[in-house]
Amino acid sequence: MITSPKRVYALVSIALVIIIILGILYVRAVPIRLIGLKVFEGQYLSGKVFSFGITGFHEKKVAVNGTLADYASARGTAVALVRNAETNAVDVMMLSPKTQALSADGGGKASVSVSPDGTMVAYAALTNAPADTYFTAQLSAWTIKVLDVKTGEVTLMGTGFGPEFFESNGKLMLLFTGPTGITVADVSTKTSQTTFFLNPGLIDYAAHISRDGKYLAIPNGLTKNYELFSVTHIEAPMGLNPLGNIPQTLVHGAFNGDSFYAVERQTNGTAHIWRFKASMPPAGVKAFDLPVTSHYRIIP
Repeated sequence: MITSPKRVYALVSIALVIIIILGILYVRAVPIRLIGLKVFEGQYLSGKVFSFGITGFHEKKVAVNGTLADYASARGTAVALVRNAETNAVDVMMLSPKTQALSADGGGKASVSVSPDGTMVAYAALTNAPADTYFTAQLSAWTIKVLDVKTGEVTLMGTGFGPEFFESNGKLMLLFTGPTGITVADVSTKTSQTTFFLNPGLIDYAAHISRDGKYLAIPNGLTKNYELFSVTHIEAPMGLNPLGNIPQTLVHGAFNGDSFYAVERQTNGTAHIWRFKASMPPAGVKAFDLPVTSHYRIIP
């Protein structure tokens, strides 16, 4: 069989593209599993968004009129918490599919999340703090609000921090952590149930759930180390099957699929991203060395 010159040229071109892509991945040392993962560099007051792609770990340019305080995206909907440079007040801004202010009440806001279908936004609003305070580590000072992107309706879900959407039996659910435990709310019925557990009352002890609702990560109230669980049911008290403890002291984690990612900050100033497979016991690997000394958190 004789192959035409055009076909040979096409095959050679495809092969060269594949070789280049593989070469980039090798040089940049970005594990395939990290591609698509987003990281926020900075505290809850200001920072930058970075993402993993086939060409490496790069800053994602987010254009806002003010200071970027947080970011989340899903299914084409991207939102940011934006701090006013003059007043320090924070509001919710939609960045795509169109630019639109989703809130205008100011005050303190943090920890934004977008539902898997892109129709809902959840965030923590500072409602129980002294005047001119725009951030605090106390869980009891925050109220979880859910905003319907299409209608603009805002629903108060309860006291807590770290809202994360997930799906269970075809229903859109929301998990967040309050002073007395973990709350699971049904977004459509606007009802919630709380599973009580030991909690020092600080936002660093917020729990994290996978998008399919099958796995949960909870910082231990005494050691602060994460413990991983498989979820057998979400009705309170939640059915939690222990998978094991994570020995490393990690912070600001999030699930991506059935893996849990979190940041390790060491005393020498270096920082790493760890990935733990939700298995028994949790299988962990140091996935990436972060480039500069800073505060990082994984974006759910």
